[in-house]
Amino acid sequence: MSTTGPPAARPRPSPLSAGGWSGASFLISQAVGSLLYLPLARLLTPADFGLITEAALVSTGLTLVGELSLTRGLVRLDGDRDRLAQATLRLSLLVGLIGALLCALAGLPMAAIFGDQRLRLLLLMLAPAVLATALGTVPHALLARELDFRRKTLPETVSIGCGGLAALGAALLGAGVYSLVLYTVIRTTLSSAVAWRVVGWRPPAGQRPDRTVMRRILGYGLPASGGDLALYARLNTDYAVTGRRLGTDALGVYTLAWNAAASPAAILSSAFGGVGFATFSRLQQDRPRLRAVYFSATRLIAALAFPLFASAVFIREELVEVAYGARWGGMVAPLLPLFLLQGVREVCRPGASLTLALGYSRLYALCGALMLPLTLTAVLIGSRSGITGVAWAMLAAVGGASLVWPAIAIALLRPSPVLLARTFGLPLLLALAAAPAVAGTNMLLTGMELPAALRLILSILAGLLTFLAVARLCWSALRRDLACLRVALPDHGALEPSPPLASPHSADPEAPVAPLALPAMER
Repeated sequence: MSTTGPPAARPRPSPLSAGGWSGASFLISQAVGSLLYLPLARLLTPADFGLITEAALVSTGLTLVGELSLTRGLVRLDGDRDRLAQATLRLSLLVGLIGALLCALAGLPMAAIFGDQRLRLLLLMLAPAVLATALGTVPHALLARELDFRRKTLPETVSIGCGGLAALGAALLGAGVYSLVLYTVIRTTLSSAVAWRVVGWRPPAGQRPDRTVMRRILGYGLPASGGDLALYARLNTDYAVTGRRLGTDALGVYTLAWNAAASPAAILSSAFGGVGFATFSRLQQDRPRLRAVYFSATRLIAALAFPLFASAVFIREELVEVAYGARWGGMVAPLLPLFLLQGVREVCRPGASLTLALGYSRLYALCGALMLPLTLTAVLIGSRSGITGVAWAMLAAVGGASLVWPAIAIALLRPSPVLLARTFGLPLLLALAAAPAVAGTNMLLTGMELPAALRLILSILAGLLTFLAVARLCWSALRRDLACLRVALPDHGALEPSPPLASPHSADPEAPVAPLALPAMER
């Protein structure tokens, strides 16, 4: 069965509704995955998590570079949807086959680098997951292009639930690290299969992909994938260096510390991560509204991220003890810089999405390439102080580099000083209210020698009540931001090429971002 266009009479989406469905999907997936993941943290050893992280350095890198470059092209580019999707499907099949082959062949050199022959079998077993993810590129991208994140909920939640159950069963049977491989393969395969079922699109029968369209997709996607590759390398430098210099046990502890810090960040990102790129792509010719949406979204993200991560640093000891158990106590020290890093990344993430949505894929790649050697140098120096030193190095290098994206956004959108002050003033106020409440409550309860679980709950409750009280006083400002994101977006029409960054004002007549709930394969 073939369709010739998007479904008729479908209501125009808004960033708020799309973000709501995207966030709900992630929360459901996170809840399901956490119920299965936390038992895995107790059944498996740090070395198991460290080993799968080493294997994922290759498999996830191959997956993300191909998938993201093709997805962004299909989401952003104008033109006939069928022709774009058909061309993307042909490219995704090619990328998936090449990626799966490279993943299978990478086992030998990776085993030599990390000194563990099990990596040869692990990467061979992970190769089908690379192909399965590539085959799901088109349906997932079509749903994102239409901002139909409601229907994206089903493949994301079903795949995590089924994959997690299979991994838990395998771990109970003593499969060890291979239970995590099983999770990855089942999750990616089911996600792609269910997405194809949900989207309803099929390639037109008897038509060959248009090579001109394929060149357009590659012309945009290849530079973006270079930036993704550099970003992936930067964000996994810590894993590679830790595994090579500190061993799999230390890497396993560091991996779970990263996951613990990244889980709340992933919840925030789910509500505007992929939604943000699709939204900015639709608004790239309406610069005043693009400016309003960008800064409203950034303020709302910061209003949650600043108090959340500033407060989390004071309860990390209780969090580790309650959620992971005493043997994971080594996570506590690196969690301090990692929580701060995630807060910075979430607030800066919309700037990266804006850069790509406006067509500056080469600038995106260049920034990533320039930041990579700085990150590697910082992590090598930090590794002398163990995983805590690695975490502080990541905060300095990756956190500092993330500030480039809002700087680019400011250069492109040219907000007034008043708008900038409003964007970050309220989030800082919320953080200055919530974090001391959490810290003070936790300090008071620690002196009473209460159970860790009770201290954790009461500290979170104190911070939440303080946050809500201050937010209530500032509700009119937050309501304006929500109203800005609630307005329906225009149809995905023809898009003109963006101007070069050297003269951003010429296009403006007014001239004013697994992780997955289970072990993180994507960061």
